[in-house]
Amino acid sequence: MGERAKGIEKPSKPSEKQTIGRLVLIKIKINTTFDICNDEVADFNDYQNFYILKDDKDKKYYHWLKELSEEDKNGKLKFLDGRIPFTLHSEQDFEFEAIFKVIGGDIDKITIKAISNSEYKFESQEKNNLKEGNEIPLTFKDTKQPYKGAIQYFENFNLIFDFTDAKCPRQIAVFRLYLTWKKPLWDNFFDNGKQKTTMKIKFMPNENKKCIIETLLWLGCKYSIGKGKGGSTDDENKKEILDAIFKPFSDKKVVRAREGKYERNWTEEGLGYWRGISAVDAQDKLPISERNPYFFYDPEKGHISRDFRIVVFQYGEFRCGEWAMFLQHILWAQNIETSQLSIYSGIGFNQSYYKSHILYKEISPEELEFYYANREFYVKDDKWTFSSKGPILAPSTTNRAQGNKNPLHQFMDHVFCILGDNRSWYDPSYGSKSKKYFNNSKDILVDYSKEALHGIGYYEFKNKLYKTITSNLNNHLIRESDIEGKFSKGVIAVIDKNGKTISTF
Repeated sequence: MGERAKGIEKPSKPSEKQTIGRLVLIKIKINTTFDICNDEVADFNDYQNFYILKDDKDKKYYHWLKELSEEDKNGKLKFLDGRIPFTLHSEQDFEFEAIFKVIGGDIDKITIKAISNSEYKFESQEKNNLKEGNEIPLTFKDTKQPYKGAIQYFENFNLIFDFTDAKCPRQIAVFRLYLTWKKPLWDNFFDNGKQKTTMKIKFMPNENKKCIIETLLWLGCKYSIGKGKGGSTDDENKKEILDAIFKPFSDKKVVRAREGKYERNWTEEGLGYWRGISAVDAQDKLPISERNPYFFYDPEKGHISRDFRIVVFQYGEFRCGEWAMFLQHILWAQNIETSQLSIYSGIGFNQSYYKSHILYKEISPEELEFYYANREFYVKDDKWTFSSKGPILAPSTTNRAQGNKNPLHQFMDHVFCILGDNRSWYDPSYGSKSKKYFNNSKDILVDYSKEALHGIGYYEFKNKLYKTITSNLNNHLIRESDIEGKFSKGVIAVIDKNGKTISTF
């Protein structure tokens, strides 16, 4: 019998070309509409805090991969700190470009497969005749939008590259992914021609690139994963999302996306309301002539403009206006419209106009000093004591406002948020919200007054005495809705010493 009959095969000819090289991932560019800023971005030359890196080759700015994962001595993958975040919206195709370099020799033929730890699927790509030293750009795309209509957040979003050639080990790039409900309402981000004083930031070397501060996306996506398609209407979906996002506000513990890594650390108490540089007594040591209620005060830096972006993200300081704007911007990043409702006491609305133009039409200046006018309102609490000398609030034992166990509880004005056509109210300063829907801002004011306010303080100018109203509080306030675009007629009232209303306006 011949050799072939014994099962011995004739050896094949050796390949004319041997693959000896391998591919190394050097950078990734995500095809995004919006880039992300670090919360403490200083100015428009602070490139690294924009999480946008400059490419050494073409000198352009992209959302480039900064660091890869690496293997420890036992061969186990670990993630490097400082993962660059990126954001897409759920109705957007996921497309990215990965650039590889050929090292160690030529490559005859290789297949590259990109997978992720998500539901995104990318088609494999095959490359032939790759020369050592060449950079190979490959584009991967998912057009099926697997998360359409639902918010997602991946703290560790992995792009994993597998190769058919054993010489090429698996490689992983790690990002943070914020997937918003719909395309952010960028035009709602206040501008007014002064970028540095708003939440609207343009990246100056490329002004067409739009940036969003990371915490706006983090609070919007982290707390509402999977939300956005549980309701039968868009209005129901918006409320589902807002209720989920409002959870840390209700808990009165709101922190920033990378809390603990900034100059100031609010990990324990959270961002604050009327504390520190915004507190009433922050300027008490200054001469009266140097105090300015429209500014915050830092003993080291002096007066600080209530620049929304700076005081919120660098100082962790808010008053009600900043808290309302903060919540609005979080929701705008998810494509959810909101508005503000402002309420005022009579004097708080405009004291000089109140005294000189309105009251004197009905009551002479001499008589006015002996009557009471609505001066301020009191935040709801069971520990108020009212007397003719003014209200007294027992010391707080719980965290009753954001990051502040004993904040101010009496005001001449206050601002909170309203959600769309359903018109439910949310007060981020105190973490409270309505339990039902309303038809207009007047009905909201009635409900808010019952749920959030304890009383209205009327003040007598002559002897500096107080009287307190604790029922039908909405009839003693002025409201302003930015949906309706004007002040309501509201009520500015004067009562006599027995509580009888003398005049209303």
